[in-house]
Amino acid sequence: MALIKCPECGKDVSDSAPTCPHCGYQLKKTTSSNPPSYTNSTRSNRLYEKEHDRKYKEMIAGGIIALIAGPCFLFFLGNSAVKHNGELLGTIIGACIGFVICGIILLAVGIHRLNE
Repeated sequence: MALIKCPECGKDVSDSAPTCPHCGYQLKKTTSSNPPSYTNSTRSNRLYEKEHDRKYKEMIAGGIIALIAGPCFLFFLGNSAVKHNGELLGTIIGACIGFVICGIILLAVGIHRLNE
């Protein structure tokens, strides 16, 4: 029995194994009478990918919410009490800028990671 490298994950695999036990990559062609069997590692790999996608979709949703919430702080500037309070005005503008920057970062990272 010789060890070969899996073309998918690069780990050592027996040359007689039909699939990689680490990532589930099909190493040998199967005939139509023997459909490929899915191992627990293949199933866990698919679950990991779903969890991975869900996490980055949540990041994208959070980015959108932050981009919406940031400008909402500017509506408070229309209040005359806020206009005359310089400290509160600076806080609201800072919060708006912070939300917009966080939203852009969350969107960029989420979209980039989701497309990997």
